[in-house]
Amino acid sequence: MDQVLSWLGAEVIDWSYKNNCCGAGLSVPRSEVTRELAARLLQAARDHGAEVISVVCPLCQFNLDSQQGYAGTDIPVLYLPQLIGVAFSLREDDLCLSMPLVEPTSLFRAKGLL
Repeated sequence: MDQVLSWLGAEVIDWSYKNNCCGAGLSVPRSEVTRELAARLLQAARDHGAEVISVVCPLCQFNLDSQQGYAGTDIPVLYLPQLIGVAFSLREDDLCLSMPLVEPTSLFRAKGLL
């Protein structure tokens, strides 16, 4: 995924929890574990300067997006295909950018991407 994001012009950041699991498999039986894992991921991303988190897993997107308040973060979590669509100037409505809980369009507009 890093290589694809680089090809799209994104600055890929290395950070400590970058490839860690969000704990999706524990969402039902041990939701507190999922909450803590997601919070650590989000906080580490923020601490390393991430402006967006890219994922390919729907459960990662849901868990990371829904735990923003608990983690004290405000980072858009988007699917890789959405970022590909932004890079290729697809229409905002077609990219479903209003779906994430943390709205990414103002960031993309500020960077001249929308």
